[in-house]
Parts: sequence; structure tokens; C-alpha cells
Amino acid sequence: MRRSKLFVAVAIPVVGVLGAAGLARGAGTLPSPFSVVNGSIRPATGTPVPPSGTQASLWSNNSYATTVVTGSGRVIIGATGDNCQGWPTLEVWVDGASVGRTTVVSHTQYGNYPLQRAVGAGTHTVKVALVNDFRDASCDRNAHLASVRLEAVPTRPGAGNTGVPAGTKLTVHNGDINITADNTVIDGWDIHGFVRVNASNVTIRNSIIRGGDAKGTGRAVIQAYGVHPNFLIQDSTILPDFPSLWLDGLDGAHFTALRVDISGVVDSVKVIGDDVTIRDSYLHGNRHYTNDPTHPDGISHDDSIQFEGGTNFLAEHNTILGAYNAAWMVTQNWARSSNMRLIGNWIGGGGCTVNVSEKGKGPITGLVLRDNQFGPSRLNCAVIAPPTSAPTMVNNVYEGTTTPVAVKRGG
Repeated sequence: MRRSKLFVAVAIPVVGVLGAAGLARGAGTLPSPFSVVNGSIRPATGTPVPPSGTQASLWSNNSYATTVVTGSGRVIIGATGDNCQGWPTLEVWVDGASVGRTTVVSHTQYGNYPLQRAVGAGTHTVKVALVNDFRDASCDRNAHLASVRLEAVPTRPGAGNTGVPAGTKLTVHNGDINITADNTVIDGWDIHGFVRVNASNVTIRNSIIRGGDAKGTGRAVIQAYGVHPNFLIQDSTILPDFPSLWLDGLDGAHFTALRVDISGVVDSVKVIGDDVTIRDSYLHGNRHYTNDPTHPDGISHDDSIQFEGGTNFLAEHNTILGAYNAAWMVTQNWARSSNMRLIGNWIGGGGCTVNVSEKGKGPITGLVLRDNQFGPSRLNCAVIAPPTSAPTMVNNVYEGTTTPVAVKRGG
């Protein structure tokens, strides 16, 4: 239902209004942190329930809520939204200066929506406004705030916090390794050879893997094909001894890569299958070749991540850059693709940094880009996708700005 006009242009005194509500809900409930104009303080409808037990509901483009926070870093908004031909977008100001916009995409959970521009230490007044109100006969687009907080800006993954930890003592292993025993653990090795994962619950950690001579056949330094779940590689480095246009870094499916440094290959990661997570990693320094006979244009199509097909993919909080073709190439060469998320990354490079292509297999579903910062690309193109596979875009900006990233039609 549409809101009562009783609240129009009225600033609600928070403690007075919520004191009675708090008594009704029982002892221990805290006052709302918000004052609201053209909106209302109402019982919380999302989860997790905030300490006040209430939410600040914003109902029009004249609606806003204010609160005071202390600390430094970036602003994190906890909010839900009502989808009405689109989700609600919020603009956020700190001490009178805009720090950007974010779009709320959950109706039931107070998701955490970060603004990329950080603020210095101190006590700050934060204003949050609804800027794209809409309603028709069937629905009403609103936003509901549960919390505002500050958090330290996440450390960007790079050479100092990915790969083999400094000071690790490594044992040299010469030759290829074919892992066939479940629950194998490799820890602290310097492997001069290829690794093949043909078992479940395999772990490689604190190691450097260098591969070998690909000899004119497409290979990867680490290859994890087939249905062998729960392969984990962490705190490790992939850096080839014999770089070539035939050589990738990590290929396959059913793996998780944590704090991995991959460089010196054509495709840093090639996903062919389901259930892949890449987090806190550094994908950089791709090799680009101008004499690649495998492509009609004669050059290598090097990607930081090439997704060939599958479901359940997450790339979160990584630094992804240095590829000529795309930082994230989403295709369906191998199979239909679905449920892919790119969240909280620093990402750049490529002709178009994110390139989505259906490859004649129909729309790609569940493609979400959220809270990413985009760096430069060769063709000044951040994201390209066909309209039928357009990703859900939430709070993606160009690095160092509050300028939102748009999707170019194509692919």
C-alpha cells in the first residue's frame, strides 16, 4: 500500500516516536538511529532484525533518512527494497557531500551495500535518499533502511598479500604430478611441472606451481577437469617456467582459489563446469601473442577469467587486470551458463573488461555484477552484453569515482 501523506515534509523525532514502539516490543529494544523526512519508522520486516527492531521506510523521491556515525572508511548501508519494475536506488551523502549511489536488490534480507568513496576519521552525518521512486496499479517501489555503518576499506589483493607467503620454506619437486588419491594435501612445494587433479578434497597450499613445456598443445599449469569436488588452492603462486601461447594458469571446475597469484599465462583461469570460487586473489600480467594460429585474427585472446559454461561461479574481492581480450569473458562454448557473480573486485583491462556472449545457446541467466571498481580498458568499454543476457548491475563504479558503470549492448 502507498504511504499516508501524514508524513510529508515532517521530520520525525526519533527517540520520542520510537520510545512507545520500543515499549510495545518489550524491554531491551534500542531507539532507531534514524530521523526521517517524508517516510516512516516502522517495525522491521527484514532479517537480521536490527537492534531497534525497526526500519526507516522511504516512499518517494522526497524521502530521506539521516543518522550519525563515528569512525572512518566507506559507508555500508543495510537495506531491503520493494521491486516495482526495478529495484530502489539510494543516494548517500556524508557531511553534505555525495559518496555515490547503490541499488538495493533484496526484499527480505538487509543486505550490505557499500559506497566506494571513503571518508576520514570523525563523527559524520549520513543522509540516505530514495532517488528513483515508482508506482503503478500493481506495485510500489520503496526502500527500507535498517543500518548505516563505516568499515575500513578492504585491502586490495596484490603482490604483498597473495601467493606463497614470504619466508615459506619450499621443497623442490621436479616433474608432473597426477593426483589420484582423495584428501591429498600438498603444502610448501616448488613444483617444476604440471599438476592434474583427478581426486576429491585435494588441497594445495603455500606452494608455487611452474608447469612445463606445453609443446604446441593447449594445457594449463593446473588442470582440474571432471567431477572431483572440493579442490582448494590457497596462498599459492602460478608462474610458468615456459610461457607460451598454448599455456593457461588454472583450468577446470569444482575448485576454490584463495589468495592465489597467477601471472605469465594466456588465460589466468578457465572455467569449464560448475562450482568455482575465486576470492582474495591477484590475476595479472597475462601473456599476449601476435602470432597465434588458433584464432582467425592471428592474435591470442587472452582473458583473466574465461567462463566456458556451467553454474555457480563467484569471483569476490580480487584484483583482475592485464588481459588483452577481457578481464571476464562469459561464454557458452561448452554449456549453458548460469548463476555467476562478480562482487567487490578491482577489475580492468581487455577490449571490454566484461564481455558476455551467448554463443547461440540462448540467454545467460543469473549474471550479477555488484560493488566492483572498474579500471581502464582498451576500447573504453567496461561491460558489453546482449540485451537478453544483460547482467544485474549494483553499485559498480569507475575506480576513484562515483560514476556508475553502464552496460553496452552487444556481445
